[in-house]
This record gives sequence, structure tokens and C-alpha cells, in this order.
Amino acid sequence: MTNFLRGIVDKIIAENGGQLAQCSLIIPNKRAAVYLQKYFADAFQKPIQSPEILTINEWIGFHTDLKIINQTELLFLLYEVHEKIEGDQKESFDDFIKWGKILLSDFDEIDRYLIPPEKIFKDLRSIKKIENWSFLATDLTEGQTRYLTLWDKLIDYYKQLNALLIDRSIIYQGLAYKKFSESLNQATWVKSHYYFIGFNALSRSEEKIITHLITDKKASIYFDVDAAYIHNEEHEAGHFFRKYQHLHKNSPIKDVFNTIKKDITVIETAQQTAQTLIAGNCVQEIYEKNNDLSSTAIILADESLLIPLSKSLPAGIGKANITMGYPIKFSHLKSLVDTIFDLQFNFQKFNSSRLYHKTILKFLDHNYIRLLIADEQGIEKFEDGLMSRNRIFVDWEEFIEYFPNLASFKTLLSLWSNPLKDGFDAFNTLVQALYEALTEVKNSDVDLEIIYHFSKGYKKFEQIAAVYPRALNLKSFKKLFYQFWQEESLSFLGNPIDGLQIMGILETRALDFDNLIILGMNEGNLPQTNVINSMIPRDLKLFHDLPIEDDRQAIFAHHFYRLIQRSKTIY
Repeated sequence: MTNFLRGIVDKIIAENGGQLAQCSLIIPNKRAAVYLQKYFADAFQKPIQSPEILTINEWIGFHTDLKIINQTELLFLLYEVHEKIEGDQKESFDDFIKWGKILLSDFDEIDRYLIPPEKIFKDLRSIKKIENWSFLATDLTEGQTRYLTLWDKLIDYYKQLNALLIDRSIIYQGLAYKKFSESLNQATWVKSHYYFIGFNALSRSEEKIITHLITDKKASIYFDVDAAYIHNEEHEAGHFFRKYQHLHKNSPIKDVFNTIKKDITVIETAQQTAQTLIAGNCVQEIYEKNNDLSSTAIILADESLLIPLSKSLPAGIGKANITMGYPIKFSHLKSLVDTIFDLQFNFQKFNSSRLYHKTILKFLDHNYIRLLIADEQGIEKFEDGLMSRNRIFVDWEEFIEYFPNLASFKTLLSLWSNPLKDGFDAFNTLVQALYEALTEVKNSDVDLEIIYHFSKGYKKFEQIAAVYPRALNLKSFKKLFYQFWQEESLSFLGNPIDGLQIMGILETRALDFDNLIILGMNEGNLPQTNVINSMIPRDLKLFHDLPIEDDRQAIFAHHFYRLIQRSKTIY
């Protein structure tokens, strides 16, 4: 049976022939682009000019004249608005962060779903006023009044932030979607036809944009759905597509899920990593049966299993392609960064500039630090002396006598009076020292990549902090610091369309495989149980048709059922 993307390619070629340069294909993730290009190449068997293939965020960015900024930079700008609105009553930046990020997330969502901000903030204020109303009190207390003033001012925050962004010629992503959806009649369409492929849940702005183009006969949309869950009103995987029937009313809904016989095996393991050993056996079994793994994929609902899995794959299977990248937050570098921050928090906890014994022992046990010291006997001697004398604290001067190789780490291992400045100085020193040491070690390419991506991540924060200098306490600095470097991932080279494929659940959108091995299918992984922080209560979100947790469940339900609908063997 023809898979989803190959079928779409056949339709596009039938409609356009070889004139593909005037087409634009809009997809939910970059991974599908590789397969689309392969299917076009297979169909023509000669060089052609490929159609434009973009993710929807890239496409919106292309139609936006302003620079789209990230949330951290936006947070600093919102604090400028906070200072202006609150004046002498302003909070410190550290206290502001706690609710500022939530407010920005709500702004983004309100704009993506084209909700009039005046209306929803007025409703929110009324709800909060009712919550604080008392039968027995004729007037609100001072605390209640101060609490309610925040809800009164939310619309001012929204308007003044928008004005500030316009003044600086920048924009955030949700607002970019809103602005584009409001200017469709003035938009310049550089392509003759747009194909929206493989989408699931659409925001109201996305729906408006796509509907406009379809009405003008400039676009087509192709959902990968199945009658098994579309026609079952109780099935959450079909939740969104039943809402979008006006977009695909002329497209037949196939019954693929129940047509293809599926061999599904559920395997329980006592430990998480034991799954990877079993996955290796499953891969070997499939390879021996088919002598081919090009239609086999291992899906990691838990991304931390990637490294154990890479060590469990059979040696004789040939090609394997890891497309998901390996988040460096799962690398052993994280424990070192955690320990460094623990040292700083202990300086504050004990009100002492000396090194706390438990944390410094943990610091010395890290492989990277042992590499820098290059004196195993010296480390052992120091640790034995510390334990035998029941030392609780160690002075910096005494510590450096044992480990002169760490003399440059004084900022790293001393109290940061200014976490923003001292913290960046400390980590810059650490990165430089590790880079110089690892370049002398054989087979250290992966470690060097980890250090590079760590530095690349927090340098973005350092650049933003230089533009928007604010005093941060240690807790706030750590929160923002982690936010940047933990987003970085190691990229692995491989053939993206041949051999065994290893990917995360979100990368599977629009892709089909005969054989699937899904790891980490535990509660909390699929779907992930991330707490949705919002100032807008659930009932108000329902009233304004904003997404709630049930919608998130429906999105992941579709990811899963769509993934297995054309598969034959599933572990």
C-alpha cells in the first residue's frame, strides 16, 4: 500500500507535471522534507527543480518583515513594560520571572487563536473579582485590592508590550501568526499553489490562513487520517479532524487502519534501559527475516534512552540513522553543571566562602574534572584526608595546594557576588579548560561536541543579558541559564532515507514504516505530562475555544494512531 507522503507526491505531480518550482509544500516538521525530496526524485528519475519545502514556522517567518525573537529576550522587554506600569511598586526581576513567563505564554496563545485581548482579559478580571468577593465584607482588603489590580492591568501589559515591539521592529511568534492572518488580502503570494501536508491541530490563525488560500484556489490541504478514528466520535485521535471537515470535505477518508493486519507485541521490562537490549534483539529478528531495515524505525518516547540504545544495536545490521539528535541535558556534563550550582547555593546556605565537603567531593569525582587534574593519587589523598578528619568545609587556598591545575577556577569555585557576570566568567573558563584538555584525548569527538553545544547554548543567553542588563539572583540566573543550554542537541550523521531509522515521536509526523519498535511507552512519556502554566483558568479557555489539556491528549493520540495505522509489525 502506498504510504502517505508518496501518495501526496503523486497527486502534486499529476496536478503540476514537471513545473514544481512554482509550488510550495508546507509541512509540520523538517524530517518529512527528506522523504518528499526522495519521492520526487524517484518519480522523475532525472534532475528537476524541487518545489519549495518549508515548515509552517519558516513559512510564517518568510511572510513576516519583523525579526521574530525568543521568549527570554521577550521576557526582558516585558520587564521594561512592568517597570513603566508599576513605577515604585515594581517587583524585582527575580520575582517578576515567576509570572512573567506565564503571561508571555498566554499572550502568544491568545494571538495565535485570534482572541480579542480586551474581551478575554475583561472576563478574567471578572472571574478574579468573584473569587475574592465575600458576603461578610463590605470592602475588599488591601491585599485583595492589590491582587485585583494585576488583572486590571493585563490589557495594559499587552498593549504596551506590542507598542514596544513595533517601536523596535521585532515581534514574537504568536503575534507574527496573528498579523499575517490579518493581512491576507494584502499578502504577496510568490508561488502559484501551496500544499499543506500532514498537519494535526491547527490554531485559529493557521486555520484562517489556510481557509483563505483554499477559497482563492491557491492551496490544498492533506490530512493523514483514518476512518477508524474519524467516524468514532469517542476516539480522541480524530478530535481535531472532525472540526476541520470544511477543509477536507472533498477528500475521501480511507480505511487503512483496519485493512492492514498488525502483529502487535507488548513487552514489559523491569528497568528503562532493559528496553534497549530487547529493542536490539527485535532489530536483529527483523533483519534476519527481511534482510532489510529501510522500512523499520525505533521510536523513542523517552529521549534519554538514545545512548543506551546505540550501544545495544546489533553490529551486523549495516546502516542506522539517528535523526532526532541527542539532547545534551542527558549527557554527563549536566551533573557537572548541577554540582557547580550546588556549590554556589551552599555558599549562600551556610553563609560561608569555604567549599562544602559533600559537593566538592562530588565535583572531584566527575570525569571531566579528573581529566583536568590528571592526578588520581592526589585526588585520593585529598578525599582520604577530608574523610579521616571529618572536615565539613575546605578553604580555597588549601584546595588549590592539592590541585594547582585548577588555579584558573577561582571564580568557578568562589561565591558569585554577581551571578550574571561571575557565572558567565566561570563557565567560559570551564569550557576553555575542557576544550584544551579534550583536544589532547583520543576518541573525544563526542565530548568536544557536547562542550561546543553547551557553550553555544549559554552564549545566546550571555548575548541577550549584555543587551538587557538586569541584576539576577542565583536561582533566576540558573533557571535562565539552563533554559538555553538544555535546548541544544548533538546531531548525528547518517542516511536519512536508508537503513534503520531512530527518532522521537514528534519526528514521525507524516512518515510511515512497516516495522516499529516503540520504547518508553510509559505514563508520563506518551503523552508527556507537562504542567500547563497559565493565568487563564480552564473554564475561560473552554469558553474562548483555547486549547486545554484534553486537546494535548488528543494531539498525541493522533501521533500514535497515525504512526501505527500503516504498520504491520509493532513492538
